[in-house]
Amino acid sequence: GLDFDFFSGNQHTEGEPNDQVSKANVLNLTTIMVANLSNGRDVDWFATNVEASGLLKIDFESSSEVPLAWYLVEAYSGSLEDLLYLGGEWLYGKGHLSIIKGNTPDLYVKISMHDQFFESSIPYSLNINFEEGS
Repeated sequence: GLDFDFFSGNQHTEGEPNDQVSKANVLNLTTIMVANLSNGRDVDWFATNVEASGLLKIDFESSSEVPLAWYLVEAYSGSLEDLLYLGGEWLYGKGHLSIIKGNTPDLYVKISMHDQFFESSIPYSLNINFEEGS
């Protein structure tokens, strides 16, 4: 099962549509986002703002009961018109992506699935933590 609590006060539920970076849901640091990809073609975008440079850790968790549910967690910084790819990681079940972030304050996180023909909907949670410095 999932370690997050749907009734916890320190979390939010994603709002659709957020399948384009310009429609990204705002995700505050240390707040858990409970989200869902409706199928293998769905994409979710989230945005946060971190003024300093340092280490970002993006924690991700999904149901591990479905063997095809591999998720790609990617991070970008910059403006909507000029995104810079920071890194990505394929995750299954529970894992994280750690990235060294520079001084650009805007951060975007993209979630997608490996199998575009996957037709089931699986919930996941996302949490971003930040440690200032390098």
